[in-house]
Amino acid sequence: MKATVDYLRALTEILEATYHRAAHYEQDPPLSAEPSTPLGILMVTILSQASNDVQTRKVYRTLRERFGEWSEVARAPRADVQAVLKPGGLSQQKAKYLQAALADIYQRTGAYDLDFLRDRSDASVREFLTGLFGVGLKTAACVELFGLGRAAFPVDTHVSRIAKRLGLVSPTASPVKVQRALEPVVPDDLALALHLNLLAHGREVCTARVAHCDRCVLLSHCEQVGV
Repeated sequence: MKATVDYLRALTEILEATYHRAAHYEQDPPLSAEPSTPLGILMVTILSQASNDVQTRKVYRTLRERFGEWSEVARAPRADVQAVLKPGGLSQQKAKYLQAALADIYQRTGAYDLDFLRDRSDASVREFLTGLFGVGLKTAACVELFGLGRAAFPVDTHVSRIAKRLGLVSPTASPVKVQRALEPVVPDDLALALHLNLLAHGREVCTARVAHCDRCVLLSHCEQVGV
């Protein structure tokens, strides 16, 4: 398999020299107004679908200001939640997923809180999160990585696209299959830095619409130049 530990370390070093997203890097704007709260990370990850960081943070903060507690979000009329989420796009879908996930959490734990996951094993955390309504593998990994400090490796459309262009996975693999292929191989100490740097590269250079090969620091590793 091309995605060996040494190869992934080499990619991380190249990307880090360009984007400087080391393991200690703090996102600006931050992923969440509650960066140490697993539930906050879950909610903001759902909100981030088809939305940029600035929009996501704005909608997230408006949601918190409007409802105050997650219990209020869970019990509010769907239309009220949807109205708050509208500026971030896909408001109907996101309102449904937010409220359904909150309802699942409360039904299974008796509280609107995910801090108890800190004491669970990695496997137990993954099982619980992916068992929530609307929470897939990528969202679960985001909560694990950003909310719990675990060595998960989320694969979104940017990471998936670059992995395919580099030949790390099949060009027809879904993001879920890409994550299942790469997550076991990515060393724990690289998970955060590699994820953040690939994300930056996908947004700035190796974009979905145009691959800017003329300024790509990974060009020599790419098997699909210009795709």
